[in-house]
Amino acid sequence: MWKRSNVLLIGNPSYDEIWFNNRVEHSIGGGIYYSLKLLSKIPLTSIYMVTSSDPYTLIKIIGSSIHSIREEIILYSKTPFHYKLVYTGKDRELYLLSKSNTLTSNMIPSTTYDLAIVSPIYNEVDLVLLKRISSQSTIVALDIQGFIRCVDKNGKIHHTCTNLCTEIINYADIIHMNMSEALHYIKCLGLRKPEDLLMFTDKIFIITNSWKPLYILSDKDILEIKPYRVYGDETGAGDIYLAAFSIHYQQNMDLLSAALFASETTIQKIIYGEIIDIHDLGRYRPREIRFVNKISL
Repeated sequence: MWKRSNVLLIGNPSYDEIWFNNRVEHSIGGGIYYSLKLLSKIPLTSIYMVTSSDPYTLIKIIGSSIHSIREEIILYSKTPFHYKLVYTGKDRELYLLSKSNTLTSNMIPSTTYDLAIVSPIYNEVDLVLLKRISSQSTIVALDIQGFIRCVDKNGKIHHTCTNLCTEIINYADIIHMNMSEALHYIKCLGLRKPEDLLMFTDKIFIITNSWKPLYILSDKDILEIKPYRVYGDETGAGDIYLAAFSIHYQQNMDLLSAALFASETTIQKIIYGEIIDIHDLGRYRPREIRFVNKISL
């Protein structure tokens, strides 16, 4: 099933301080970290990684995936992106405590990529870099979160609209966002509702929403996927979904099978904390998948 492919991963990892009531946990996060977890399981995949962080965090993210990385271009930093996540019931507040370096276009190896996954966590990827990635890649998949974030005086993360927000859509083929980010991003684009994204007929939009139905918009179709509710670590689920969907779609160019593969591997990650098996996935299948005319908010 799997064919040889060159995959570019770009973005910075994060060091996360996670608060649940008065209990705190520490972990490594960021889209590049979770994408690497998934892609290191895919046969015949050569990974090129462009990132910046402190040595401790980099050792943690590369770890057991070192055998899959063809080339790593690292801009070392004294500090990582350090986030504080505060959970109160179902609500989450996010604070930026420190930053790593901005990534630059001259860090990109001069080769061609079958797929590039761009997962910034706070404005470390600019338009010049994104244009370079797009010019060297057959398919560009990106996560919107790192392009629409700003901080207030207390370091709390909020959403913003900038010229970059409206330009990035021209240099991406697959765009992931959660529902909150989607409702903000459509305003940046001057649209009224998520369904209006269908006007971009050459793009694929993935909108995840925790355990509520997720939606994939492509051409004139809206695919609704209702996952089974399982219990486990949901951190990085959207990142896993984007990576799994993108690599499967790049290999097969089939929307439905890519959506199923991404749903099944994401559920597996939530249950076990890792991707255990990319072959025997039938037991993780969504409870319903169908085409619809409208997105339920």
